[in-house]
Amino acid sequence: MPQRQLNNNPDIVFIETVLDKGMFASLRDMKSEVANDDAKSVMSEQDSVLNKDYTEVEVLNLIGEMCIGYTQEQAVKAVDQMVSKVKGHKLDDQSNVIPEEAFGRTAHDYIKHSIKLAGEPVVAATKSNVSLEKYLSNIRSCRSIADNELKDIEQNLIEPTVPNETYIKSKYRVQKADNIIDLEKEYKIKYDQRVHEEATRTTSEAPRTRQKVKKESKSEYYTSLDDPDESDPIEQWKESYEYEKLQWSITEMQEKLDLEFDREFVSSLRDHQQQQSTYVSMMQKAKRLREQLKHYTVHEIFLGGVQTVMVNIATSVLNAVRNYPGIKTKLKGQIQLQNGERMVDPLGKLSLPGIYAILYRDYSKASHDVFCMMLLKLMSED
Repeated sequence: MPQRQLNNNPDIVFIETVLDKGMFASLRDMKSEVANDDAKSVMSEQDSVLNKDYTEVEVLNLIGEMCIGYTQEQAVKAVDQMVSKVKGHKLDDQSNVIPEEAFGRTAHDYIKHSIKLAGEPVVAATKSNVSLEKYLSNIRSCRSIADNELKDIEQNLIEPTVPNETYIKSKYRVQKADNIIDLEKEYKIKYDQRVHEEATRTTSEAPRTRQKVKKESKSEYYTSLDDPDESDPIEQWKESYEYEKLQWSITEMQEKLDLEFDREFVSSLRDHQQQQSTYVSMMQKAKRLREQLKHYTVHEIFLGGVQTVMVNIATSVLNAVRNYPGIKTKLKGQIQLQNGERMVDPLGKLSLPGIYAILYRDYSKASHDVFCMMLLKLMSED
């Protein structure tokens, strides 16, 4: 039978030389089932994601995009769904041992299908070997700093009160009254001292004059201090020099206190404006910190979710390779990853990037024997 060059793959050419048309059709159906787990076309969007290389920045950006629009509760639900979806897709531990090469291919396809199922961020993290634990640690540290800063702001955040003009006026009114009383006492003492001194001096200088007045007319005997018009203490006080000086002092004191009131009130208004500005600034900062804390929390949830999915997939491979010492030995070996890092014993470290890199290197392409085995298995099921 002549060969039909439908494919450049030598395995396909070989099979076509020994199988009839019906068997070849079955082969093609089997290939379609193996290649299209979830997609209808071979080169689906998910397949193009698997063929892409990712930088560390791109991985973090993809995980950051996962967080957009999620609250903490929504993020937890989304991660639980992602983890559950991948958990439901387990690698069969193959109680009936098959050739190691075939199982290696199966394990590779399992990882490929699982990370596709989890989404591009998991694919990118697997292919790039980004240290999720390092970024989780950084986020937790940033969240702790932001949380402490927010607590400090909340403890010291006091809303400023508007200056009470009525209180300040009352304070100065009372001060004016107290000062007037003090001034009156001061000038009254000066007045009394002066009057006393003048009275003493007058008495000592003119005793004989009084005696003459008394002899001439006893009925007309009186001194100038006994004059009814001049002896009214209130009138004398009000007409005194000290009283006039008192009024000047009161006016001067009141003007001084009025100016002090204006200065204090203007100063209190200025302080209030500064305090209000600081208060608004602190409120805005507190709001930003709360938003940051939400962002850090959601980011941590998704980072932790991606990490959990990757560990679960790696654990599934670890449990399944117990009966395949050759593959287990390879997975405990050394591999150079896409980012240039050399990793030893990725299986023991449950490092999905290392496990996937080794399986991709050694089992991503089915050998002739594996392909025939898969074909015969499919034929036996029919």
